[in-house]
Amino acid sequence: MARNINQLHPWMQYKIYLLKKECKKQGLQLGIGECFRSVKEQEDLYAKGRSTPGKIVTNARGKSFSSQHQWGIAVDIFQNIRGKEYEDAFMKKVAKIAKSKKVGLSWGGDWKSPVDTPHFYLGKWGSTPSLLKKKYGSFSEFQKEYEQFEKNIDKIGARIDERYFDMFKYAEFYCKQDVRILRESFNVFRQGFKSDFNIDVVNFISISSLANEVFNHNVYYPNKNLFKVGGHVRHFLSKAVYGGRCMCAYNKKWYVEANICDYDAVSLYPSAMARLWTVEGRPNVISDSHLNLEFLSKQAAYIVEIKITAVHKHYPFPLIVQKINGLNVNCDEITEPITIVVDNIMLEDLINFQQIEFEFIKGYYWDGERDTRIQDEIKKIFQKRVEYKRQKNPLQQLYKLIMNSCYGKTIEKPVEKDIKYIRGFEDKEKYIRKNY
Repeated sequence: MARNINQLHPWMQYKIYLLKKECKKQGLQLGIGECFRSVKEQEDLYAKGRSTPGKIVTNARGKSFSSQHQWGIAVDIFQNIRGKEYEDAFMKKVAKIAKSKKVGLSWGGDWKSPVDTPHFYLGKWGSTPSLLKKKYGSFSEFQKEYEQFEKNIDKIGARIDERYFDMFKYAEFYCKQDVRILRESFNVFRQGFKSDFNIDVVNFISISSLANEVFNHNVYYPNKNLFKVGGHVRHFLSKAVYGGRCMCAYNKKWYVEANICDYDAVSLYPSAMARLWTVEGRPNVISDSHLNLEFLSKQAAYIVEIKITAVHKHYPFPLIVQKINGLNVNCDEITEPITIVVDNIMLEDLINFQQIEFEFIKGYYWDGERDTRIQDEIKKIFQKRVEYKRQKNPLQQLYKLIMNSCYGKTIEKPVEKDIKYIRGFEDKEKYIRKNY
């Protein structure tokens, strides 16, 4: 069996160097046994106890590259004292060092079956070569990676000798590379976004805040007749916002043995926004005399509270949303009148598709003009994403996130503030940890 650690993966070579160094400090006489194994060597080992004399020592076939030794990511160790080579106490001491942060190896002694106490390996690829096989296909492809690793070591001047390299120098180089690449990538994004939207991204800490500014800058602020609302009005309007749903037909469980088709909509959030509009002016309270469809249908928009008394048409995926135990539940039938808050679009759908009978309770209406600038803006962002996607430019992913965040920003819940009085520093720290 080969005992040349030069045939191992460079990272494994370095780990062995660290392990020997730490073991020496503690007076442990560490010897390196088997390192890299060829296909033939592994097949011969597999044959023991099966087709050749001896005990079974491995379940890994050589032809299938099922041993970590064949991938150069494992070694077997021994104590360099005759007659005590595989002493259990020695193996446990070495294992403690090997598994420490200073070294960072995994140990075969932790395996349930077979327990292999002399065996140490690079654990980043798991306890078997299955992940390596899945990622690289063959050992020769994996070998190309660490051959490139060797070239990189020489390129950056981190080689000590044919066996060892300066890990700190190597890590420092790649940390600086990461920062440099991130900086250059960010600057490309910054320049592109400034060109597209006249907004400097350095002034924002998240995609959501950036998305919000895009709409503030290009949709909301240019129109001086748009108004924000707060307090009771805001609370009432938020009741008309219903999230998405995950349900089967009729809210039933289905057991399907046939093949299921999966459909995915392209840019579903942006497509919904491309149908939106904002409305000018302040909200007006609907008077009792105006609580009727004849008046409300002539307005730019309205949000009303209604009592549904009957439903005459039913669907597998109904439109009616009822709050049950704090959750929004889509229901097809009602056993007693229910009260919900809806906007003009949803009310029209309930009338047309579910043929509801209802009574108006209260609400607000807007009599200003409709502003469709929001549609133009979302289409502009979508087209930019399509352009970047065609170019295979990763910026397309950022534009996707911006569009989705824009959607979320249009239906944000009110930010509620509260004052808490905390007695003592320890209680304050505990409260902060628990809540923030």
